[in-house]
Amino acid sequence: AFYEPRIRLTDILYVYLTTWVLYAVLVIYMLWFVNKRRRLSKRYEKEGIVILGDVQYEDEDRWLVNCLFRKHDYGFVIYDLEK
Repeated sequence: AFYEPRIRLTDILYVYLTTWVLYAVLVIYMLWFVNKRRRLSKRYEKEGIVILGDVQYEDEDRWLVNCLFRKHDYGFVIYDLEK
C-alpha cells in the first residue's frame, strides 16, 4: 500500500502544462492588448477634443443606501464654452 504513488505523473504533467498555458495567455495579453490599449490612449490624447468644464456632485446624507445601490451616483457637468 505504501509503494503505490500518491500523485500520478500525469497529474503533475497536467498541472505543469496548465500553468504554462496560463502564463502564455498572460504574456500575450501583456504584449498585445496592453500595447494596443496604450496606443489607443495616446491617439485619443493627441487627437481628442478638449472641453473645459466642471463636474458638480451632490453628496446625499443617505450613505447606506448609496453604498448598497450605486445606480444613482450622478454628477452634473457644467461646460464653459467661452474658453
